[in-house]
Amino acid sequence: ARLYLDGELIANSPLAAPISSRNEPLNLGRLRSNSYLLNGQLDEVRLWNYGRSQLEIKAAKDSVLRGDEAGLVALYHFDEPAG
Repeated sequence: ARLYLDGELIANSPLAAPISSRNEPLNLGRLRSNSYLLNGQLDEVRLWNYGRSQLEIKAAKDSVLRGDEAGLVALYHFDEPAG
């Protein structure tokens, strides 16, 4: 698993199994316990069903997606006002 922030790789960790085969929720902004919480804000999260290259991520990071792009399985916009 690789985590990118604004097109730059910030974390890389091997997975024992694909995320889709795990029987646990996918947490955004924290690990399984609350001991590792995100210190920041999420603006948008895109989940793909294939590994995208860093070049693909950088090229598309500022583009607005429609939501029906090939390979895109989840798209979360967090740009609504608070509340």
